[in-house]
Amino acid sequence: YGENWHQKGILWKTQTFRILQGKKMSYNNYLDLHYGLLALKDFGKYATIVIKHNSPCGIAQTNNALDSFITAWQCDDLSAFGSVILCNYAVDGTVAEEIKKRFIEVVVAPKFEEDALNILKEKKNLRLIELDANKLKANEEYRKTALGVLYQNIDDEIFLEGFKFEFNPKIGIVTSHKPTASNELFTFTWKCCKHLKSNAIAIGIQQDEKFWMIGSGFGKPNRVDAVKEAIEKALANIKKYGLKENCIENCVLASDSFFPFADSIKLIASHKIKNVIQPGGSIRDKEVIEEADKNNICMVFTGIRHFKH
Repeated sequence: YGENWHQKGILWKTQTFRILQGKKMSYNNYLDLHYGLLALKDFGKYATIVIKHNSPCGIAQTNNALDSFITAWQCDDLSAFGSVILCNYAVDGTVAEEIKKRFIEVVVAPKFEEDALNILKEKKNLRLIELDANKLKANEEYRKTALGVLYQNIDDEIFLEGFKFEFNPKIGIVTSHKPTASNELFTFTWKCCKHLKSNAIAIGIQQDEKFWMIGSGFGKPNRVDAVKEAIEKALANIKKYGLKENCIENCVLASDSFFPFADSIKLIASHKIKNVIQPGGSIRDKEVIEEADKNNICMVFTGIRHFKH
């Protein structure tokens, strides 16, 4: 069936993949799979994406498979229930044991080891799909609307050409304050935000070689509400997982589009977040930068917007 039980649905297959087990895929499963694969392509080794209703609720990139899976789940363990999980690493027995404990609709990975398949065969409804995101051929999008067919190429840019993490009044670090986070964390969080539904805010944290999306707010009609939700989730996770309260100062907050007013910056500053990355391009950029400088915030302009609808 389609998006709902009373709707008809069908897939015209354009990509080769193997379904190893589980019940039939649904229309919604395939949509989540699509958006999850596009997101997974942007991240390095040992990355896990948790997708719910076409948006990631968990993203982690670490130095081993088990830590990546567990960390991605803990980004938002409430929303992760009944999700689609995508991995860019082989799923082995240790990861399979964690999968077995949870209700998950679909798990996608380039390979499932034999011990993992033996463990997961008990979950007969769980769909296991072998597919390597890096071999995905998708590079364009079509949407049929009431007025006609819309076309666009896939959003595969990260930063504007020539971008550097250097002081620059237009593209780069546009405030007078140095970052308290690494370039890698800025980049990771910016990539996370790219794949959230607009208006979107992502908050990323780094713990040694572990990067994860500790807070997110997305699908909001205004940016302030997205900021509020992302900060609330981040603070809840900091408390839940026993992190130091002041660790939020070293987190990065990313916005998929520019801040049209300084109100979001005031809210961000009230929670002592010191690193912000956004496209820039508002007619009030000067006011926004001044507010960031006043509150000792390092702000980075990327020159690239990542609206997602």
